[in-house]
Amino acid sequence: MTWPVLLVFAIGGLALVGAVVKFVEASQGRRRDPEPQRSSLDAIEDRSIVTITGTVCKRDSTLVAPLSARTCVAWEVHANLFERTRALIAQIVEQQMVPFELVTPFGAVRIDGTEADSTIPPTPVLPRRHEREAAFLREHDRDPALIHTSDFAELTISEDMLIAVQGMAIVEGTTIRLVANGEQPLQIGPPRRMVVVRNC
Repeated sequence: MTWPVLLVFAIGGLALVGAVVKFVEASQGRRRDPEPQRSSLDAIEDRSIVTITGTVCKRDSTLVAPLSARTCVAWEVHANLFERTRALIAQIVEQQMVPFELVTPFGAVRIDGTEADSTIPPTPVLPRRHEREAAFLREHDRDPALIHTSDFAELTISEDMLIAVQGMAIVEGTTIRLVANGEQPLQIGPPRRMVVVRNC
C-alpha cells in the first residue's frame, strides 16, 4: 500500500473520530436539563409601566351596573339627553370600579384602583330597561321623562372577560399590583400582547 493511500485512510479516520465525538457531545447536551426560563411576569421591574392581558377575576366586592344590572368589577355609562326637538340638553358620563385580579398564564396580577380610563366603547343596553334609565336620571337630578328622547350606552367589565390593563407595577415579593401612575389613571382596553414593559 503506497503512502498516498495511507494518507487518505488516516485523514478519513480522523474525520470519523471527530464526527463521533461531536455526536456524543450533542447527545449529552440534549440530555441536560434546560435552564428554567423566567415568565413574562418575572421580568417586570418595580415601578415600571406595563400592559398586561388576562382574564378578570373578582376579589372582595363587585358592582351592579346601573342600566343592565349586570354584576361586574367596573362600569361606565354615557347618556346624551335631548329635548323632543333633538336639541342636546346635557351629557352624563359616570363610572365606578372596584379592585380586582387579572389572571394570566403566569399568575395573577392585582388591579389596585377605583377608577380607570377605558378604550373599550360602551354600547346600548338591549332590550332597554326604562325603569333603570329613569332611576339613573333621577340620581343625576334629571327628569325621568327624558328617557324617551335620550340615548344611553354602558360598558361593563365582568368576571371571565379577557382585557388588557396598563398601569404602574408595584412589585412586592411574588405579588404584583398595578396602580395609577401619578395623575395618569389605570387604562383598560382590549386584549394585547401578554406583557409590554416600559421602565420609568
